[in-house]
Amino acid sequence: MLHRDISIGTLVKGGPETKAYLKQILLHGFESFSLTFWQKIGDTDLDRLASEVREVLGDQAVISSLGMFGNPLQDEVTARDFGRCIDAAESFGCNLVAGFAGCIEGKPLPESMPRFKEVWGELAKRAEGRGVRIAFENCDMGGWWHDVRWNIAHAPAAWEMMFNGWNGSHATRWCR
Repeated sequence: MLHRDISIGTLVKGGPETKAYLKQILLHGFESFSLTFWQKIGDTDLDRLASEVREVLGDQAVISSLGMFGNPLQDEVTARDFGRCIDAAESFGCNLVAGFAGCIEGKPLPESMPRFKEVWGELAKRAEGRGVRIAFENCDMGGWWHDVRWNIAHAPAAWEMMFNGWNGSHATRWCR
């Protein structure tokens, strides 16, 4: 049996306050952090942030993932910023970017599938080229099958719809 050590981690908001916040909470024994962005990265310089984070963490802790939480199927800035996270993951020493799959809000879930394939097909290719895996949050965000909100990735049948029909190796980059 393969044994893996367990790391104690938490989510940390990505942005200008990240460095100071990490300095505060690193003292409490956290070994792993997921840096998260809500809807947009804004003017945060990800290369500079990665450098600051590496400086603070040293060899005491790691960045396990970057998170981009918004609706990339309706918000092009969120989709673009998810791509920015994919591009920056290596700078943070991680190979995982997580977030919501997105949706076409107020519509039945199946109506989001064409847009899902369009947006995530491109992002999956981008991730594959960088050795980055993509993980989807499974939260329903207050929606349901007939009236989704923010995220289609919240039911086993939705996951099957999301991943059926993918061609090419980039489909293997998904984390489930």
